[in-house]
Amino acid sequence: MVKLERSSPEGMTAEKIIDRYDGCDGMDAIFARRIPNLVDGGYIHWQGDKMKLTRKGRFAVLLALFFKKLLNVGEGG
Repeated sequence: MVKLERSSPEGMTAEKIIDRYDGCDGMDAIFARRIPNLVDGGYIHWQGDKMKLTRKGRFAVLLALFFKKLLNVGEGG
């Protein structure tokens, strides 16, 4: 969701998002399992062939980034 927040306003294709994780063992399988959960939870939605954050998803990302900064958590934390 953070990658979608930081992408262009048009969103990103699923292939482009998955490519960001290519090369990490098992990451594609984990990522592919999470996308339907994020859609079902109302955090992201499909717009054509691209995924975009919903208002709920954008709020969750901004809240997570706020707490990450507040707690001074590094990359991946």
